[in-house]
Amino acid sequence: MKLFYKLFLSLILFQSWLIIFPQTQTGTIRGKVLDLETGEPIVGANVYIENKDIGAATDINGIFEIKSLHFGNYNLIVSYISYKTVKLENLKVDAGNVTAVNIALEKRSLELSEEVVVIGETFNNYEAALLNQRKKSNQISDGISAEQIKKLTDATTAETLRRVPGITLLDNKYIYVRGVSERYNGALLNNTPLASSEPDKKDFAFDLIPSNLIENMIVIKSFTPDEPGDFVGGLVKINTVEFPSEAILSINYSTGYVEKVSTKSIKSYEGSKTDFLGIDNGFRNLPANFPDPLAYKSLDNNYSDTSRYYYSSLLNDKWGLKNSKAILDQSLGLTYGNKFTFLGNDIGLITSFTYKTGFNIKDLEIKDIENEENQTLFFDYKGQKHNVNVYWGGIANLSYKIGQLNKISLRNILTVNSDDEVTTLRGFKYDYQDERIITALRFISRNLFSSQLSGLHNIPLVKNLAFTWKASYSSSFRNEPDFRRAVYTRSISDSNTTLPFRAYIPRDPDFYGGGRFYSYLREFKRGLGLDISQSFDFLKWKFGIFHTNSSRSFNARLLSVTSPFGNASGLIGLYDLDSVFSQDNFRKRIIVMREYYDPSNDYTSFDNLFAYYVMTEVPYSLFNQEFIFIGGFRIENYVLRLRTKSSLATGSNPINVDNFNHDLLPAFALIYRLNNFSNLRLSYSHNINRPQFREIAPFLYYNFEDQTLIRGNPGLKQAYISNYDIRFETFPDLNEIISFSFFLKEFRNPIEKVFVISTGQNDRTFQNSGFARNYGFEIEYRTSVGFLTDILSNFSISGNYSKIWSEIEETNIGLDRKTRPMQGQSPYVINIMLGYNNPTIELSGTISYNRFGKRIVETANFLGSDIYEYPRDIIDVVFTKVLLSNLELKFTIKDLLAKDYELYENEKLVRNFSTNTKISLGVSYRL
Repeated sequence: MKLFYKLFLSLILFQSWLIIFPQTQTGTIRGKVLDLETGEPIVGANVYIENKDIGAATDINGIFEIKSLHFGNYNLIVSYISYKTVKLENLKVDAGNVTAVNIALEKRSLELSEEVVVIGETFNNYEAALLNQRKKSNQISDGISAEQIKKLTDATTAETLRRVPGITLLDNKYIYVRGVSERYNGALLNNTPLASSEPDKKDFAFDLIPSNLIENMIVIKSFTPDEPGDFVGGLVKINTVEFPSEAILSINYSTGYVEKVSTKSIKSYEGSKTDFLGIDNGFRNLPANFPDPLAYKSLDNNYSDTSRYYYSSLLNDKWGLKNSKAILDQSLGLTYGNKFTFLGNDIGLITSFTYKTGFNIKDLEIKDIENEENQTLFFDYKGQKHNVNVYWGGIANLSYKIGQLNKISLRNILTVNSDDEVTTLRGFKYDYQDERIITALRFISRNLFSSQLSGLHNIPLVKNLAFTWKASYSSSFRNEPDFRRAVYTRSISDSNTTLPFRAYIPRDPDFYGGGRFYSYLREFKRGLGLDISQSFDFLKWKFGIFHTNSSRSFNARLLSVTSPFGNASGLIGLYDLDSVFSQDNFRKRIIVMREYYDPSNDYTSFDNLFAYYVMTEVPYSLFNQEFIFIGGFRIENYVLRLRTKSSLATGSNPINVDNFNHDLLPAFALIYRLNNFSNLRLSYSHNINRPQFREIAPFLYYNFEDQTLIRGNPGLKQAYISNYDIRFETFPDLNEIISFSFFLKEFRNPIEKVFVISTGQNDRTFQNSGFARNYGFEIEYRTSVGFLTDILSNFSISGNYSKIWSEIEETNIGLDRKTRPMQGQSPYVINIMLGYNNPTIELSGTISYNRFGKRIVETANFLGSDIYEYPRDIIDVVFTKVLLSNLELKFTIKDLLAKDYELYENEKLVRNFSTNTKISLGVSYRL
């Protein structure tokens, strides 16, 4: 990490003078040449200045560059064999600047003697480029560009993704696509699989990547054989900036006021000296000489063992809360990019760093219904969560072009995200017949590192033959050191309400009393891939092989505060937190930390995937209509191994899970080119969905926020899904799209989280159902409204609507129904965005609206009903104003309505979390 900082800073200090003091008074024309029909880059096209002996050929990416042009206007001519020649007139070149153009060439008719010269149209709009890519894609896809991201209030890729048709968010970091949960979706960063960042989720947590490090995001909704075979709802492809078109050095800063939080008192506690970096420096760790779980457990045979009291006294006893003033949220970003020449070839460099810190206070209400018939509760709490979030990340990408036909790239990203929380709850736990005050101190740090080395090569000796290769590595870590919980109780069976609260200190360890929880997750993923393709006039074929392997290790420890005297722990039970859990009380043998030991708390797992595919793309004509057929197969051989032990209750026997799967995954699609602007797409594919490490690990995890226990299921089976898609899309103009999509997904052995009935408590596990079905439609539009009247020429409107139905076979015992909606599926999703852009005064603005329908977050058991999350209306506002040519102001209002998150069970509120409006003002300056 230190090396990353040093590299980033040295690059800026050493190279920034090239930008600040330009050494040339000439300009450059740079651009990209694409095939109008396919949208693919044209390699080797001739680009030259009319009536001058100056020109260049396009490289492997279709990019050209003509340097050392004096100030003035030029005519640019672009030609390539079997394509119509394009002439761009009066391109203005300024000294020291880059004139950027993009050109699409149209294929000539079969009369090769015909020579047609047309006037070309340039477009420098990233949003338009992304729409063009979607139009020419052989997949059904949606996406969002860097240009759109700048118009939004979104700080993370997760927040941005909810703008895409059919996508909803869970916990502000996990995505649901077309109504299926995060476990059925995939993520690629620069076409590289990512290590999972969560101990109990399959999905990647998208809040780990800052949105301002992204060039674009594409959500693939129909499978083709060259993509991973284990996504069902959508495959999110996140791309970072690779090759800068010109020298860049920019800095941006923003500050934000959070309603009911900023400048107010916020609770905190003593943490480590490096918390501002989102990393604990070891302050919260167990002491180095603290025994391992099995050794410490062996000390629990009786209370006379003095060593156990000694080790307990070594633990950090700083439990006391303090109040401090929440400052305004802060955000700082730096970006540097440039292009150099080395050994006669171009090197592109882009580095970016962002750091953010924010404060938040949420009001909480948490209930759990034991029996709906008589409306009895397990518990009923109200309180607050005080949170300090630190979020930073950086990228360092390097690309080297070797001649015009080869390129090698190295892409790296590092992110860190931490939450430091204080939660206080007060309420009733009715099954224990007491009133409780609960305090929890929690620090969670997550980080992700991803690196990819890749190459792209064209073979000139073989017509249109190209191959790409990549080697990737990613790692993720999640550290939750010393999650502390303290519980004070008083009986509600006594009519005397003036009784004092006493620290709950049982004789035996349990999940619900005071204690300390430690967990650490490490996951590593490595990958190799090779893709070979060749294009002819009558077809394109593609072949590839792919290999990944992952390893994960997870360990957890739960230490409970106990007393040999049970809850009758004398006067110390009346003390405050610092006094009750002071080291003196451990030394005096009044209280002691006992291990809630379960061998399944630790597990290691590995998986290995070898895949290869073949596919073809065949254009043809039928009755004077143009069609493209895409078809192929992907074969995946997958091995998953998990090693742990069963719980003590079942004899602590070894558990070895060995899953072997060999799958043939077909995919077929037909594209009907109605005209140059419209497509009708049909596709069919067969996918799989595998149990993940956490879902099969029998580790029992206590979710403090929901007050529930979650355990994995080693007996889970792989799910199989058939997908059917139809989409009509038309692109009336450069920045416009109208699309209608219909989809159907049929599941066999779908995996969901369900209640564990046998425990008699509100516990959960993972389980296969027999079947499920998910279907619906999507509508998307993006258009200017200037055609209505000239007054509205600067306005645009875009939006999307998804309507989704689903049903899954009911597996919870004791329920009369045979089916229910799938967990997490929203019946509808709405996004609307009104935009304003006035180039004359350089002012732009966006108002965006988002809403999803109520969805099941927890399925019912025989004592209760499903728990639904109710809809929230979210409105965001953004205005940007360019003050100087290189200075921009940005004003944002995030979550204007600030509606609460509400969960209901049979129309009775069981969860409520408040939200807050955030108002920010930012400035960016570009040298």
